[in-house]
Amino acid sequence: MFLARACRAILEDRRTFHFVRVDAVGRIGEILVSITGTRGHLPLLLREEELEPGYVCRVVKDTVSRFGL
Repeated sequence: MFLARACRAILEDRRTFHFVRVDAVGRIGEILVSITGTRGHLPLLLREEELEPGYVCRVVKDTVSRFGL
């Protein structure tokens, strides 16, 4: 999926391994972005109106930085 590849690409500069998985959940268009790094696992639940790739990648990068994943 394009969104998972884009998120992985923006995390490459962190010089640690990150596995990003994007799954659809529910019937109202929500997605679950699961980020697994060397220091743990972080799930993010996003609504349909938040699915613009640039926004999602920014949220992923900021969240990974904030929690030191």
